[in-house]
Amino acid sequence: MRLAGLALVVALLGALMVPAAVSADVRASDRVVGRSAKDLSIPSAAMPDVKMVAGVLMTEDGRVLWARRPADRRAMASITKLMTAVVALENAGPGDMVTVPKASGEVGESTSFLRPGEKLPMSEILEALLVKSGNDAAIAIAQHVAGDDKSFVALMNAKAVGAQADALRQPARPRRDRPLLHGGRPRRAGALCHDQARDPPHRR
Repeated sequence: MRLAGLALVVALLGALMVPAAVSADVRASDRVVGRSAKDLSIPSAAMPDVKMVAGVLMTEDGRVLWARRPADRRAMASITKLMTAVVALENAGPGDMVTVPKASGEVGESTSFLRPGEKLPMSEILEALLVKSGNDAAIAIAQHVAGDDKSFVALMNAKAVGAQADALRQPARPRRDRPLLHGGRPRRAGALCHDQARDPPHRR
């Protein structure tokens, strides 16, 4: 009965993630509720057809339904911005007025087109950070909260240690800095996202 339940979970995941496939991309490291597809006797067509190198799929209560190489160290992309938002909300109010610094206009890459010198409430800067993935917003937050990027990163890493997350070196991570300046593990990134999704200020 339990095996049938696990197979149903996998089938549902596969239906949600991709159209029906003859054979999904299943790898030896893939785990469904902690067990391999081979152990569960699940045909590959019923497995999620996921192309990512590493990742996790978690339920709302934190259970890991599917995982691929969850302990691998990978480039963190916008998970960095999530930690930037966490630290911002712990050190500033959503109504705090933030003056966009000159450095925001110089960071480049993904931008929310903030104008240096303009003043916006922290809530709008956070929206620019998380919805538009603005590197310029990350810099504005860092300098508003801590005075400079280096001091803000120290706050981020203090939070990361407490959350058993991975070390960070920037409030935003432009693609031009691809040599792995900092990295994270899917398992820890998933736990961070799960924790913040349960926190009312972050949900808003």
